[in-house]
Amino acid sequence: MAEIKIDADKAERLISQTLLDSYGLSPAKANEAAADLLRRLNSSMPTRSNQPVQGYRLIRSSPPRASAIDAALWKRVYDLAEELPPGVADAVKW
Repeated sequence: MAEIKIDADKAERLISQTLLDSYGLSPAKANEAAADLLRRLNSSMPTRSNQPVQGYRLIRSSPPRASAIDAALWKRVYDLAEELPPGVADAVKW
């Protein structure tokens, strides 16, 4: 199917004018219906996704406030940890 690209304002005016001329709606109803249709079209279109979060680790960058052994273990794990692949870090919530 062919892709149609048109400015949103132009599309709303075109839809409104078509509803007004061809279907006999009042100007207020035609404008309201055109705006509603355009909102539905916009919400059904795919959105551009952001670049995935990269370079994050599942371990905090500062050691816990605990014993020296815990801090040493944290440092060892942090130093050996790998950066997360794209997409994995996006789901991490602190």
